[in-house]
Amino acid sequence: MVIAPMFSVGAIFGWRIAQQPSSPISVVCRSNFENVKKDGFHMETSMWGSGTFVPDRVVKSIRDVQHIIFDYVVCSNRLTTQEPHMLVRSIRPVEGPNTVIVMSQNGVGVKQPLRQAFTANSVLTALCYVNCHQGHQVSPGVVRQLSTLDSLGFKIDSYDFEVRIQDHGQSEVDTIISPDPKFGLIENLETERWAKAVINGSWNPVTAILGLETHQLIASSDLGIALVKRLSEEISDVGITCGVPLPLDLRSKAMASMRQTHSLTTSMLRDARKHRQMDIETLCGNIWRQGESVGASAPTMKAVYRILVRMNERFQPRESSAIELDLKAIIQPSLPLSLQAPGCLQPSRSLAIK
Repeated sequence: MVIAPMFSVGAIFGWRIAQQPSSPISVVCRSNFENVKKDGFHMETSMWGSGTFVPDRVVKSIRDVQHIIFDYVVCSNRLTTQEPHMLVRSIRPVEGPNTVIVMSQNGVGVKQPLRQAFTANSVLTALCYVNCHQGHQVSPGVVRQLSTLDSLGFKIDSYDFEVRIQDHGQSEVDTIISPDPKFGLIENLETERWAKAVINGSWNPVTAILGLETHQLIASSDLGIALVKRLSEEISDVGITCGVPLPLDLRSKAMASMRQTHSLTTSMLRDARKHRQMDIETLCGNIWRQGESVGASAPTMKAVYRILVRMNERFQPRESSAIELDLKAIIQPSLPLSLQAPGCLQPSRSLAIK
């Protein structure tokens, strides 16, 4: 198995799979290459306890192992606008006709590039329900997991209607989930993916725009909470219109879970703070476009997406001017009357994205 690139989620995934002695793990590391090459990963988790994960092979690029055809290729990166094509190109040198591709990306519409590019291969999805910190937020080579959104850490399933049975009699899904009781099978892939999208597609954009972690947002921004609620409603409506069976109480449970868990630094907020390109297509763009295609408009999501596009442009070196964002102007027209009551929303304010 090779995991590329090795972010915190990929590190936990590899650590758990490596509990099988017969599962050699190769990892592709970038900024933390020297630390991981020397000492491996030091894991501090609330779900699995503490431990050390020393990969069998640590490389800087997938090209360094292109002479090897792997049984499993785990794609643990977030997908930016240009990423799907780069991802396909990076997998080509290490895949064979029997290679299983595992995707751990959040969002909607993430499978098409790989499914179209690798028609002969099995493509699995691994939905992650743990929130992790790595690198500059802790110390090099240390991965810390404090919170989770589910009793399971990962849920696995196949994008294909038929899952091939390997030589030893296990399905490709069972091979991954069997070593760890915190790995489970997805009962309904589309329901699980859209349920996660309701959470990620609402909290990620708002925390990134406001520059606040989840508990900071809950405590200090009525406007931000109103925006999270509106986005979660729109995402849920789009999913239901697309025929996905979503629980009626999903939105309220999602809000409650954020209040009860540790404060989260969402992936989009982490990228924004580091002025990196954010994953706005799978968490935002694909949702409002899919909504329009089925007659379920998502005007707030579309407006938020446009702000995030401008933020991504601002994060590129050629951009120099600040972006003025008036959040109240975006959300106020689409809020239900109960949320437009005087005193509910904070006064409109402009945010300069420096």
